[in-house]
Amino acid sequence: MWRLILALAMILPALAAPVQAKQERGANREAGADRSTKDLAGPTLYPGNGSYFLLVEDFTGSNNGVDWPEARVAAAKRQFKGRQGRLAVIDSPELYEWILATFDLGQYAHEGRTWIGLRYWCRFRQLTLANGEVYPDTGFTAWDRPWSRPGGQTCTSNAKLPYMSVYIEGTTGRWRATGYRKRFPFYLVEFPAPEGSTEKKASSERQDTGNGAH
Repeated sequence: MWRLILALAMILPALAAPVQAKQERGANREAGADRSTKDLAGPTLYPGNGSYFLLVEDFTGSNNGVDWPEARVAAAKRQFKGRQGRLAVIDSPELYEWILATFDLGQYAHEGRTWIGLRYWCRFRQLTLANGEVYPDTGFTAWDRPWSRPGGQTCTSNAKLPYMSVYIEGTTGRWRATGYRKRFPFYLVEFPAPEGSTEKKASSERQDTGNGAH
């Protein structure tokens, strides 16, 4: 009898191991541990400035997506055609109309909320790009009303908040800002055309021609 008990003690854990492993894998997927990064659309060339744009879905480390600092770092690690990526700079209505038409953010889950390369510094009341460059007060914007995310952290509600990060509300096509630790699944990467490149020259020539026509 004791031999039978011993044999069962050795066999049962081995039989249970695959089931346990399957359960653990399922739990990890639910928690987002097995979910990583997926390129949803692009890179696609915008002829107006010679940049390529890429829409990324990112669940690295969380099933809620990534916060703005994480998206900024991830975008900067991307490379395409020898160009370093960055969170997208949207500085004209023409570019923004093209982005909305090309990527159709509203079709995705979570209202298609997508990080872009812009943040608002609470203390200085100033917008800057992801690289720290000041964004001009007269620069293009597409703010929603209210411009802050309902229920989210703001410069007023949290005196210690250094800045608010800007995202596109995919279902409305408008911009909003929220606390920089908020997580969204999507961000838009831009691969800018290098100075002197064929794409950069072509876009400059088109702009010059357009300006001369008015």
